[in-house]
Amino acid sequence: MDARVTVSWSIGGAPGDTTFLLPQAIAATTHHFVVYDAVARNLTALDPVTGRVAWRFGRAGRGPNEFGGVATVGPRLEGGVNVIDHGNQRLTPVREDGRPGAATDFAVGVNPRGLCELRGAQLRLRGIVDKELERIPAGSTEGVTTALPWPELSMEPPIVRQSKLFTVAAGEACVLTLSFGPRFAILDEAGTRVAGEWVERIPLARAVSPARGSWRMQPGSAYSTASVSSVGDAFAVLFEGTSTLKLRLLDFYSLRNGDYLFSLQLPFAAKYMTYGHGVMLLAGETDEGEPFVRAVRFAPTLEELVKRASTDHPRTRS
Repeated sequence: MDARVTVSWSIGGAPGDTTFLLPQAIAATTHHFVVYDAVARNLTALDPVTGRVAWRFGRAGRGPNEFGGVATVGPRLEGGVNVIDHGNQRLTPVREDGRPGAATDFAVGVNPRGLCELRGAQLRLRGIVDKELERIPAGSTEGVTTALPWPELSMEPPIVRQSKLFTVAAGEACVLTLSFGPRFAILDEAGTRVAGEWVERIPLARAVSPARGSWRMQPGSAYSTASVSSVGDAFAVLFEGTSTLKLRLLDFYSLRNGDYLFSLQLPFAAKYMTYGHGVMLLAGETDEGEPFVRAVRFAPTLEELVKRASTDHPRTRS
């Protein structure tokens, strides 16, 4: 499909701009866009209309309200974000106004690698062999661990089953993707709604064991998804993959049945993407290595494009 893309506002992308040093994770919340900076080790909330800074939270360190480096950020149903701090093995909820909630510390090796909030449960992506997904009912601290929704991969080494978990549809669904390979699944309160494959023919990764207890990816293994975000009754995927349009290609899939709908091409490459407030936020680095955060709008709107495509028959991306 064709759509006109315009930049609403932009931060960074030029030498000397230190607003963001390394934007690594972004999320759309009730009233803001929130960006996690892996070098400054803090959160910055931005006004979605103007891009102005609303608040900042956190700093580098190992104590309360501090972050240890690499982190994953996802929206909370009640507003704000959940921050999975992989360096400090900690989960910190941060409210819509930038105030922190009670943090949860995890033992080494069991820190969630991803988190998605449903209305009746919380899903956590774990690193436990054969029990990689944990479902925790609302109001409980005890969860049930299960395997990933691809039983055909159960005998593959854990490095091949590396996955990413994204919140979509305002707590109604989560999207789980293989980090290296063609699989995705839409999860909801009932379990697995859809288990499917991307329209792009990304090969399943292969691994070898050069020494007992260790694994290494074989050449040719490729990342599939960089980011996932809901758009109306669909979800958008920012692809890495193997095409010449890596990190510039947006694929859209139905949240109802997982059907491929259409694709759009971005005017520049980005590493992270999220959609909210009628705006798509993109973050990454320019060709010169300058970090940027940009808000873009589409005409027709993405919701209009999704509605049109949803009435058509399933198609194949060329």
